[in-house]
Amino acid sequence: MEAVNADCHKIDVFVEWPDGTINRPQIVAFQDLYSDKILSWRVDHDPNKVMVMAAFGEMVEHWGIPRRCLFDNGREFANNWMTAGAPTRFQFKICKDDPKGVLPLLGIQMHWATPAHGQAKPIERAFRDLASDVAKDPRFAGAYVGNRPDAKPENYGSRAIKAAEFIEVLEEGILEHNARPGRRSGNAKGRSFDEIFAKSYENAPIQKATEEQRRLWLMGQASAKLHKNSGQLTFHGNVYHCDWMSQDAGRKIIVRYDPEDLHSGVHIYGPDGDYLGFAECQQKIGFFDLEGARSTASRRSKIVKAEKALRDLHRPIPVDQIVADMNKTRTTTSPLMEAKVVTGMFPTAPSSLTPSTQTKKVRSIALRYSSS
Repeated sequence: MEAVNADCHKIDVFVEWPDGTINRPQIVAFQDLYSDKILSWRVDHDPNKVMVMAAFGEMVEHWGIPRRCLFDNGREFANNWMTAGAPTRFQFKICKDDPKGVLPLLGIQMHWATPAHGQAKPIERAFRDLASDVAKDPRFAGAYVGNRPDAKPENYGSRAIKAAEFIEVLEEGILEHNARPGRRSGNAKGRSFDEIFAKSYENAPIQKATEEQRRLWLMGQASAKLHKNSGQLTFHGNVYHCDWMSQDAGRKIIVRYDPEDLHSGVHIYGPDGDYLGFAECQQKIGFFDLEGARSTASRRSKIVKAEKALRDLHRPIPVDQIVADMNKTRTTTSPLMEAKVVTGMFPTAPSSLTPSTQTKKVRSIALRYSSS
């Protein structure tokens, strides 16, 4: 437990979730760097901070607090819950009012793997084993999608495995991965990852978390402000209040909550980290869990984008666009052709001379020539 590393991996199996969604699930796992044993893991639709926090909490709960963590540079790891306040965080905007994340509060030193360099994360080797063993399990026949676009099986897409069954098989595969003997790594010498970890765990000084520290990973966190008059807290549509909050009306606070049960109440801390107290959910009118709030916000965002696209379709065409379209369809005139036949042009009598006048002039000219 001196150091651990963590990463996410998309498993090559189609899974049907309870809500009817079918996709390839993502797994996040924490691995002991000395023994290569997988200590904890979680699966979800996509990588997110909730699953990372849950896997981290399970590891600390069962095995203790590591001294160092090697993380991938993904946003699911460099989130405010985990790493806020760290000087070497390369994701998200850093604000001075952000509450410290779990790792800085526990005194864990963070390291970030080199981007696009799989060898920098030893857990990638474990994911390779899972890809070849778990994903190709016979019970996943028809749900396995292949490890490359050009390596799809003949029964590709013929079925999707139920989420509950998938988790059972995955757990079985991870247990087998840790217990498999005959490992040839430098520390293994023919032993299994479980045996290596157990031997080192017996002799290593392990730091266990206190009850106060357990709240750090069991709950999410957010900055908020109490109502300036009543002192109540409105969070994700729900209203929280306790008698002592009226005395701190208008105060900036840090809210720690259970992402899977927003109605169970929240723990409130001061900006400096001192514990103020617990507040019950007085009005359960908002979301039940954080995932519901996030999915609703995502759906609203998609609706707004669709409405904007529809508005653009109904908007009249600008004059500039009409002119441009007319110029595109304008036919070019052919050059003038030189005429080969010339038609003669004969002068006509002025319109001011009447026929009688013209006759008199012709007669006078004829008499003049005859007399001469």
